Amino acid sequence: MTDWCPPRRGGIEGQVAGLARALAARGHTVHLFTTTPNPCAIPGVDVHVIETAMVGDVAAQLTDAATARSAYRRALEIEPGNPAATRGLANLEKK
Repeated sequence: MTDWCPPRRGGIEGQVAGLARALAARGHTVHLFTTTPNPCAIPGVDVHVIETAMVGDVAAQLTDAATARSAYRRALEIEPGNPAATRGLANLEKK
């Protein structure tokens, strides 16, 4: 889950795309959740857009618990029991 994804240009965007592409090339199932509008396709990677409020070209979702809950739930629909999504959702539910 990232708000830094191509076509945005920068170091983090390149790292995210490169890691996702490399994992897919090694046979892993890769789902990338991003708040980047109109993200580029990455071969072998399922890219999912999380629609959220934007401040300029930066996502404002870090302060939006409802958007985060929705993203974690979508991740759990794709991969039930995903440990990172399970922990993230549990932490949000405590609040």
